[in-house]
This record gives sequence, structure tokens and C-alpha cells, in this order.
Amino acid sequence: ATSELAFCLLLNLLRKSFEANKEAKNGIWAREKFSGFQLKEKVIGIIGYGRLGKITAKIAKGFGLKILINDVKKIKKSSNFRKVKLDYLLKKSDYIFLHVHLTPKTNKLINKKNIKLMKKNAILINTSRGKLIDEKALLNSLKKKKIAGAGLDMIDGEWLDKKKLYNHKLIKFSRKHSKLLILPHIGGSTYESIVGARKFILNKAYRIIKR
Repeated sequence: ATSELAFCLLLNLLRKSFEANKEAKNGIWAREKFSGFQLKEKVIGIIGYGRLGKITAKIAKGFGLKILINDVKKIKKSSNFRKVKLDYLLKKSDYIFLHVHLTPKTNKLINKKNIKLMKKNAILINTSRGKLIDEKALLNSLKKKKIAGAGLDMIDGEWLDKKKLYNHKLIKFSRKHSKLLILPHIGGSTYESIVGARKFILNKAYRIIKR
């Protein structure tokens, strides 16, 4: 579910579907205005090749994307992707997906220095944890058009009360700029994934009790 949502964020940014839908509701059929970009032959950089990273790579393959992988662990070679260093991935990728755990080492993994390495047409997608990104650096890069956009399923501070969230700098920016798309942490919120998670916990508890 989370990997699917990551591509939902990307596709909505590339095809401007939310904005197009608003105009269609008003009877405005401006096809040229909403010309977007397709995924085929573009380069996706997946940071973190664990469970979600592997699912994302499979989906990316179906879209015809060229795949770069970065992970701290050893990965078996594959004809489907190239494992590369982080700097190389950031420089060469059109779309960058974050699929890593939050640790002291990955805190603000995407910072001012790393954003400078990205292409101007790059789109950053984060469905992992808000603290993986230096939000001040991200906001500055979007304002100065250093990257093309970002899709976030969460932000640092999503637990704050409604008033503070409303005034969060990224959320305020997203209200006026379609290049930043923010969702309320719904990556795993599908009926199938929720039921699957409950079954997993029950089975795990059963095995522990059975011992």
C-alpha cells in the first residue's frame, strides 16, 4: 500500500491531476495547460532497498523506469537495477523515493548539501518519516526552484494540534503551490493492509504464547 501511494504522489505531481480536476468541475477543459510528463525512460532513485524498496522497484519496472538503488547493505546484482552511491543517485535521478528507517544516521538525510546535488527537474517522494528531510532546506529549494517538486505522506510535526499544523511552513507553502503535495500519513491506510497487519500481530502473539 505504501509503495503504491508513493507512485500516486508522483503521478499527481507529474500530471497535475488535482488542479485539472478542479477546473474540470467548473467546465474548463484546458488540456494544454495541464500537459505533464510520463514515467517511461526516466530515472528513479530508490534510497533503501528493504521490503518497500523492493516493491517500489517492481512497480517502477512496470512503468519502464530506469532504476538506481542505494542501500547500506549488500545487494545481489540484478539486471533490473544498478546499485550506486548516494551522491550518484541524487545527481542522476529524476525521481527520488525514500524508503529508509529513521535513525541517528538518516536524520535529515536529505539536507541542503544533498539537495544541491539533485536535478532541477527532480521530484522527491517521502513515505517513510518526516525527519528524514531537512524541511527548511526542502522549502528553500522549492521556493528557489532548485528542484521541481516534492510529495510527502508525512511531515515532521504531524502530531501537533490542528492550529500548529495549519501554520506549519510546508503546509502553508503547499496551499499556494501545487509543486508540493502533502498527505496525512495514509500510506498504509488501505483495508487490505490494515487487515494484514492485524493478522500478522495475532499470528506473532499466538506463536509467542504457544512457546
